[in-house]
Amino acid sequence: MGDIAKLTTASTCREAGPLLSRRAFDLVVLDQALVDGDAAVFPKILSDRGGPAPSVIVYGSAVQDTPALPASLATLVKAQVDETTPRQTVIDELRIREDQLATRFQKSA
Repeated sequence: MGDIAKLTTASTCREAGPLLSRRAFDLVVLDQALVDGDAAVFPKILSDRGGPAPSVIVYGSAVQDTPALPASLATLVKAQVDETTPRQTVIDELRIREDQLATRFQKSA
């Protein structure tokens, strides 16, 4: 996906937590089954950080309830989508956000 967006990746909860708490992201693709824990802790991190909440795409092997997930726009179950769906969902969301920013800029000009 590096051809359409700047990527920051984390393979574990331990890596992801500090990134999410310190940096602002437009979009977060959240895998619910990270190796060292449960990604259900991240909604609290995102809301505690303040500022605009990023859009969130939840990606997992099963549908799970993730409480208080800010701006969740899609839940993709690995067994129910083909390999192109996650990428296309990210592309679609980035285009929507880009259009929204352009509209806000035009209104303020």
